[in-house]
Amino acid sequence: MSLKKMLLFILYGGRAAKDGSEKKTDILKQLSDEMWWRINLDGRVQFIGVILFGPVKGPKILKSFRSPVVNDWQCYKSMIKLFEGECGSINTEYGDKASRALANLCNNKVSLTAAKEAFGAACMVKKM
Repeated sequence: MSLKKMLLFILYGGRAAKDGSEKKTDILKQLSDEMWWRINLDGRVQFIGVILFGPVKGPKILKSFRSPVVNDWQCYKSMIKLFEGECGSINTEYGDKASRALANLCNNKVSLTAAKEAFGAACMVKKM
């Protein structure tokens, strides 16, 4: 199920459920958990950009788009594994946005050592 469909299912399921029912409570918790996860993932990726490139360049570099997405696939695979080890899984449709940012780290020659330090700082509070 696509992310958009999942959120719509949760939202409409919540509307159809009776107020105060266990079903409504569960649906609202699912929606809340999904939104929390997305907000935290976006914030952590943004903070990583600020740590590595500064507050002006960071967001621009991480959001840049080019083709091919990444030149060094080994760097990209290592960056994904490192991020997931420090920050938690991004293996979702929504995680594609974070994956592009990690590809941009490789394209900008960020070392795995520097990335590990940035990931650790950005994700030290609570892993997702």
